[in-house]
Amino acid sequence: MARLFDRCTIWAATPLEEITDGIPQGGNTNLREFSYVNIQYMSNEMEQRIFGQVTNRVVTLDFLSLPDLQKGDVLYLQKPEQQGVFTVGDSTYDDYGPGDYEVLSIIPSRIGVKTIRNPTTATARKLVGND
Repeated sequence: MARLFDRCTIWAATPLEEITDGIPQGGNTNLREFSYVNIQYMSNEMEQRIFGQVTNRVVTLDFLSLPDLQKGDVLYLQKPEQQGVFTVGDSTYDDYGPGDYEVLSIIPSRIGVKTIRNPTTATARKLVGND
């Protein structure tokens, strides 16, 4: 693995969707900020043979404490601007547009402990269309 960003700030949003008359409507809402995150990309020989280069499609993120993330949340490497609003049910939410990566898994270290030696690790995949 190679380090992509060291102690950076990232943002995350939660996708929220409702299907009305067979048409999905929604967006990414609940923007949160995370500081001091280490991001490393996972590469292998197969990826280099297929694409001719390392594509950074899968990254590993190391957090010092358990983050407020869930599988399926989207990650932004730069602070996103609000794209508009959307309505789900009777509530209106801010939409921050598509993210850069989607969270695949979160492996917590010890809950409630801030430690550098045993960080919480998350794995994320680059979203299609964001190459």
